[in-house]
Amino acid sequence: MQLEGFVNVGCAALVGLVFAAAVAGKVRGRATGGSLAASLAATGLVPRRLARPAAVVLIAAEAAVAAGMAPPATRPWALAAAVAVAGALAAGVGLVLRRGVVAQCQCFGATRERLGPLHLARNVMLLAAAAAGLAADLAAGGAAAIGAPGALLATGAGAVGALLLVRIDDLAVAFRPSATS
Repeated sequence: MQLEGFVNVGCAALVGLVFAAAVAGKVRGRATGGSLAASLAATGLVPRRLARPAAVVLIAAEAAVAAGMAPPATRPWALAAAVAVAGALAAGVGLVLRRGVVAQCQCFGATRERLGPLHLARNVMLLAAAAAGLAADLAAGGAAAIGAPGALLATGAGAVGALLLVRIDDLAVAFRPSATS
């Protein structure tokens, strides 16, 4: 059935583009890496002395996931890694929120936005997309051919989903009731 192929390609595009945007945002400028390390230390999930190495490992893992999404031969491995990384990120944000720790979101580079429920929801959605893409790949046995038009359509849908996830903070601000309402 071709449905698995569409789901696999679409989810791989979504996940790959979100991770690529995360890497691009984090490596933009030298100060950003320091901001990520400081944010990781502020969460209390990583000891201060390990914050910079943890930031480097996170960026490397996100880059590996993004790079592995394009070739069909590496896609299942990249999706499995994305499940692990997104799961760890979701668990980390969940712990930070549960503990009431104030930390800045550095998901896509240095921002002033505090980690909140919206960031947890974004990571859970990313985890779900990665899991759905992996499940579709396994169900199809890695051989669900959808042709170039189908791949283009699925990739386009994944790109739209990625854009929404990457810009979810801006969307939330746009739809937040104003103070004068």
